[in-house]
Amino acid sequence: MADETLKAFELGASLYDRAQTQRRMMEQINMQLADQQIRKGQAELQNKIQLNAYNQALDEQSKLTNDYGNMQTNLQMRDEFFRNPKAEFPKFLPVQSKANQNVMFQVSQQLDNYAPRARLQKSLQTIENKQLSDAADIQELYNVKAVTPEGSIDQVVFDQYMPKLLETRKLKDYSQDVRAAFTQTDNTLPFEQRIGDAMAKAKERGKSSAEKIQDRNAELAIGEYTSAFGKPDEQTDAYIRNNAFTGKWKTPEGTDQKRIRGDETISNSASMLADQLENFEKQFGPGTIQKYVGLIDGKVEELKRKISSAKTEQERQAYALLQRFQSNFNTVAFEKSGKAVTSQEMERLKAALGNIQSNNFADDVRNFASLAAEDYYGTVRSFKDQYRITPNQVRQANELVVKFKLPFTPFGQQQQQSVAPAAGGQGKTIIRFDAQGNIIQ
Repeated sequence: MADETLKAFELGASLYDRAQTQRRMMEQINMQLADQQIRKGQAELQNKIQLNAYNQALDEQSKLTNDYGNMQTNLQMRDEFFRNPKAEFPKFLPVQSKANQNVMFQVSQQLDNYAPRARLQKSLQTIENKQLSDAADIQELYNVKAVTPEGSIDQVVFDQYMPKLLETRKLKDYSQDVRAAFTQTDNTLPFEQRIGDAMAKAKERGKSSAEKIQDRNAELAIGEYTSAFGKPDEQTDAYIRNNAFTGKWKTPEGTDQKRIRGDETISNSASMLADQLENFEKQFGPGTIQKYVGLIDGKVEELKRKISSAKTEQERQAYALLQRFQSNFNTVAFEKSGKAVTSQEMERLKAALGNIQSNNFADDVRNFASLAAEDYYGTVRSFKDQYRITPNQVRQANELVVKFKLPFTPFGQQQQQSVAPAAGGQGKTIIRFDAQGNIIQ
């Protein structure tokens, strides 16, 4: 049994060695075949390269033969140009072969230094032809002799009528109404200014009474805006004019009206409150108001009772000041949060605006007035290109900027600094308004 197992093992090993030997032989054969294919491909590629080069050489030789006539002509034109200063700049004939193209490229480079001469010759001829054409037009339009019997231009007549001819040509592009209005403009002015005036006159004459009123309203609206905020940009100018034409350039409406009026009222009353505090401190001393802060919870009715029962003028004015502050605070709370103010929102407002139980009430009043002024300025700034803002509203916003030293530039200040007033006040447009702030026509 052991001998059979050994023989089977030896037989398996022999078969394995034979299989490995066959595998190695096949790999060697495959490598030889691959090498043969690579060599064959390289040989075919070399043959194609040589064949292509041969074909290109034949093609180049054929093109050289075909180019012979053109090349001879081109070289003759080059030589003639160099010998004869009056000769025209050469216009070379085309060539096909690469060798001839390289030669012509070098020839062109040689002629580059002479190109200005050719341009000068051409330009002089163009000018002469144009002057002759202009002289013919002058003779036909104005019935004068602009050319001498010898065929040359009469320069005196030409110079006299040429400006008129230029105007006549330019006017052809405009309508009859514009041309008629042009004759009524100042002939001492430049053409561009005269035609601008003529177009404006023609346009104005063609408008109806209603359109003229619309134009006037638009100019008044732009004038009011410019007076308050400076010259509008092109987009804003068009927006204002369009709304003025259609009667839509109005003061804010709806929620925007409520916002600007609320901010206007609050900022004004807060500013007055700051003034009253300053007067109180001048009369009774700085910090005196703090003695009355924190004694009550801030209800307006309770403050009224304190005022009516005050025993001294200082006490009465102090509680009156606290009442005004609380009234302003309540107004802001209503404007900012509506009728239902949550406890969280109330604490936020107190932190931002102060309250009558604060340990630093005087600073709270001034901060409250400054914040109200900032809000009002911001509202005017955001609405100014969208709505009509009255002069009083602009004036109040500017006064608050100066009063509380806000980090803003007053509206229109830059324009006022850059535009010098006209002598004697002339050229100034006065715009009047009714009680509602509307323009009085």
